[in-house]
Amino acid sequence: MAFAAAVHPVPTSPPPARRERSRLAAAAADAVICLFLASMWLFWWALGACHVGLIACGEGCPVAVVAGKVSATAGLAFTLLLCFGVMPLMACRVRAAGAAAIDVEAVAVQAPAPKSFAVAMRKVLRDPAVIAVFASAAFVLLLAVGVLLNGDSPVSGSRRERIGSAMYHVGALGMDTVNCFILCPILTVKTWRVFRMA
Repeated sequence: MAFAAAVHPVPTSPPPARRERSRLAAAAADAVICLFLASMWLFWWALGACHVGLIACGEGCPVAVVAGKVSATAGLAFTLLLCFGVMPLMACRVRAAGAAAIDVEAVAVQAPAPKSFAVAMRKVLRDPAVIAVFASAAFVLLLAVGVLLNGDSPVSGSRRERIGSAMYHVGALGMDTVNCFILCPILTVKTWRVFRMA
């Protein structure tokens, strides 16, 4: 029996303190991801409410003022969480995946053939998130043309200014709609899958 234990060591579980630390680290990572996703949703919904308030009530509307402040705060939180929370977590995941890939390379016999550039681009362009980004970019261009027409208008209340204002509002509402109802849900599901599968 002693000989069998010497040849095949019995696997031991990690110490309780180490298990507790890994559970706390996983909970902290989940909290960062949840805050990141919540700030992304809040930013786009508040920006949409701000634009609707500006269209409905004009400048100085209390809804637009509060929504603008909420949007600015959520945008700041989104940026900080992206830079100091999500990106470091992704770097750790990539580093861990790289270490696992090194172990797999020793076992792997032959790597699969690389895909052609056209096949890879076709796959990327069929991704719903990329399609939503392109749709949002079209509305951003419409918004920019509206801003240019508004700024170039020589007379206040002219036809050019009204057309520019309409283009700005259609572009802003279209961008907010695409980002709130299409892009945010897709990115939320993709982000959650990436961090829950690892």
